[in-house]
Amino acid sequence: MESGKIEKWHKKEGDKIKAGEVLFEVMTDKVTIEVESYNSGILRKILRVEGEEVPVTEVVAYIGEEDEEIPQYELKKEAEETAGKVKEVSEILKEKVKISPIARKLAEKSNLDITKITGTGPRGRILREDVEKYIKSAEEERVEKRVRISPLARKTAKEIGIDYKSEKIVGSGPGGRIVKEDIIAYSKGKEKAGKEVVAAPSAEITIKSSNPLEGIRKVIAERMSYSRSNIPHLVLNAKAGATQLIALREKFKEKILEKYGIKITYTDFILKSTAVALRENLEVNSTFSDGNYIIYDDVNVGVAVSLEGGLIVPIIFNCDKLKITDIAKKKN
Repeated sequence: MESGKIEKWHKKEGDKIKAGEVLFEVMTDKVTIEVESYNSGILRKILRVEGEEVPVTEVVAYIGEEDEEIPQYELKKEAEETAGKVKEVSEILKEKVKISPIARKLAEKSNLDITKITGTGPRGRILREDVEKYIKSAEEERVEKRVRISPLARKTAKEIGIDYKSEKIVGSGPGGRIVKEDIIAYSKGKEKAGKEVVAAPSAEITIKSSNPLEGIRKVIAERMSYSRSNIPHLVLNAKAGATQLIALREKFKEKILEKYGIKITYTDFILKSTAVALRENLEVNSTFSDGNYIIYDDVNVGVAVSLEGGLIVPIIFNCDKLKITDIAKKKN
């Protein structure tokens, strides 16, 4: 992830913030992430507003004490003070730049800063060709900025040889932004139209053996591949007190074992908690298919179970409506 779009601010300037509270939401290609505050204090200044695309390392707000100075004001003031000096130096440099008359005329016509142009003539003299090359490069850069495309989509386009700057690709992301799926769909469309896609030559690899997958191993491979390709994967770490959970299990585990012959585990409680949380937040219980955001009413939870022959992921249907004992039975 190189950048993200600020989707929503949950706090406003002047609000008191506690460590762990959600400050804002960031939208990426795959998922919307809630960004929490690491510190407590006052939200002194918001630098980037909703809808803006921001690099991951850029400062978007300042949290501090009520009377604490905000660093960006210092930087802005310093930048304003040096702006005039930079302009003066730039004018002096322009006078000393070696450039042919026709190249200078072309540069002035295009309102270019000749100090930024690299000359290829004798002793670094700027020629007409240098100015034309600079103009072409600047135009390509402007086109690059005009095309709204996600970093992942840009990378995908490069890998499969799609020139997204000149090709007419319709973006399906927010505000017409081109996302990875648009690049893939466009590439498949070109293949169907009969345009040959030439793969880059690769070194020969010696294969020792090739054996077809069968039975449980085939199912595991197919399900895991589908999950990885179609479901956004992210890691979220949070601390939660488990004192009451431990006490609850200790209180009932022997009674349940005696009555039902089932050994309940912490996993059973976690499955139940996850299912209830999904029921309360159905927007997470969803998939993305053919440009549609599909929310499901049934809460079915998959749980990885290790067997002697491999790993399987049984589905516990309507998990939010089941008792702990029923979940334990179905899991086992």
